[in-house]
Amino acid sequence: MLRFDKIAGLFLCLVICFTNCRPPERRGEVVPEFVDGVYVTNEGNFQFGNSTISYFDEQTGHVTNDVFSAANGFDLGDVCQSMIQIGAYYYIVVNGSGRVEVVDTTDFKVIKTITGCQSPRYLLPLSASKGYLTDLYANKVHILNLATNEITGSISIPTWTEALAYANNKVYVSAPHSKYIFIIDPSQDQVIDTIEAGEGISSMVLDKNNALWLLGNSDPITHDPFLAKVDISTDEIILQETLDHPAGGLTCSADLSTLYWLEDGVVKLSVDSPISQRATIIAKGTHHWYGLGVHPFTENVYVSDVFDYLQSSEVFIYSKEGDQKSSFTAGVISGGFWFKIQ
Repeated sequence: MLRFDKIAGLFLCLVICFTNCRPPERRGEVVPEFVDGVYVTNEGNFQFGNSTISYFDEQTGHVTNDVFSAANGFDLGDVCQSMIQIGAYYYIVVNGSGRVEVVDTTDFKVIKTITGCQSPRYLLPLSASKGYLTDLYANKVHILNLATNEITGSISIPTWTEALAYANNKVYVSAPHSKYIFIIDPSQDQVIDTIEAGEGISSMVLDKNNALWLLGNSDPITHDPFLAKVDISTDEIILQETLDHPAGGLTCSADLSTLYWLEDGVVKLSVDSPISQRATIIAKGTHHWYGLGVHPFTENVYVSDVFDYLQSSEVFIYSKEGDQKSSFTAGVISGGFWFKIQ
């Protein structure tokens, strides 16, 4: 961990360098109209209850931090893990508080709070009325009724669950403490098969060729980081390679042709290329990169520097070629991005 004087010096340098390109910031007020923009999920510190949502308005360049509490009059809770839009609502998964807040997309006001989960992680909609929710402290995948916004059942998994992907009428579930990807038949709500891939898989994406990519992070003792590709017609791994550095945050361009992930810096790879041809487009330098997102229209890359995990994060915006465009200050431990497009 960096000493405070070094952190303060680094932060001051960032402020000076980017004063001319950073948008103005607003705190404690409700955004009057949520137009084209980017939501940032700020995890906050575990058991501090300081998770927040930031909103970057792409049309005006304004940043509003803590839009959830401003809209609702109470704090979001402990560790904002993820956010997804389903129909007219955002589902905000609050991991440490064991709940999912359902908010209206027009004014960000809560219309329902989903409880009955221990430590929820990610939500995957399967239809207008059904979704799956993974859980850190429950060896199961929760079944959600999206019409009533209630948990109606669960599917047993031998360990905790993380990422979700849907293809070929099957749901793929990662379990980072297991070497398997679990395959669920959503018509039966049952595990029907597994793929032996390796431990540590925290993120998965589908590409334009309908292949499933798996990114496994490293453990200093038991396993190395890796990237793997699965042919979902056979559910067999057709490509796998050990990576050079700890990795995470696998995401894909909107046309599903290019992979991006964090591996020391920000790495980019065409889905039609060998893994060895990946290129670092944004260097790590002195940054502590943590969250990663790719804009669905511009393919601009949003990446967060969380510094010491205590102060507010800085979100940097780069072109898809890796040229820096601007930056803005968000909340503590900015971990994810949701892009609102009209």
